[in-house]
Amino acid sequence: MENSQKTLDQLLSSREEIRSKIEECTMKVQDGKFKLQDLLVVPMQRVLKYHLLLKELLSHSSERPEKQQLKEALEAMQDLAMYINEVKRDNETLKKISEFQCSIENLHTSLENYGRPKIDGELKVCSIVNRTKQDRYLFLFDKAVIVCKRKGYSYELKETIDLQAHKVTDDPMNNKDLRKWSYAFYLIHLQGKQGFQLFCKTEEMKRKWMEQFEMAMSNIKPEKATANYHNFQMTTFDKFTNCKACRMLLRGIFFQGYVCSNCGAGAHKECLETAAQCKL
Repeated sequence: MENSQKTLDQLLSSREEIRSKIEECTMKVQDGKFKLQDLLVVPMQRVLKYHLLLKELLSHSSERPEKQQLKEALEAMQDLAMYINEVKRDNETLKKISEFQCSIENLHTSLENYGRPKIDGELKVCSIVNRTKQDRYLFLFDKAVIVCKRKGYSYELKETIDLQAHKVTDDPMNNKDLRKWSYAFYLIHLQGKQGFQLFCKTEEMKRKWMEQFEMAMSNIKPEKATANYHNFQMTTFDKFTNCKACRMLLRGIFFQGYVCSNCGAGAHKECLETAAQCKL
């Protein structure tokens, strides 16, 4: 919607013939009461309020057939409103990801492929093999950690850590040391390859980072991913998709939910356990 408004503004300011034609068409409809710029925005704004009207109608309805139809309409409009709001949030998230993308040198893949950003900031990092602590700036996404070295207002990519191949483990021993940058936890490789130890400045910072790591890993490796013989994996759906379990829309622009690699069913994270048995 924002892009369409910008495109229209550019055309109106740069193309005289287009501006004249739009003004002519505008005046033909109720003497110019509705401008094209408004018509691009108003329907999106109004649709988010339709469920309030339906809820009011439902409260005054006593007839069974009509009441059931109103309930179904209300659920559909609430679902649509949640979808639109999630699309708005995702657009903001994609802008943020684009800013990260532009600030990291030597990055040859799209950060969008790693899901949503969870947290970013300065930590000290050392590998399990090389025990030297190094100052690093980390960008944590659902699927990966982007490890960088700060270079003024930009960053140099040092390593990309695949979270699918790691687990997070606390390091309680370092917590006894009250010095700064002594609050640590581990990223341990599941096949015994090189892992990492991450050091935070404060105990509160460590808590936040560990929470976000656990949330990210819960997204890519949900507890109920194999419920009812499915094999659900977080994915981006290219077209509108309804959840196999609750029938509501999978919301957003990217990584909206989970798809079963066996039967192709889509589902919300919270619906994985209740999705009907996989049809191989």
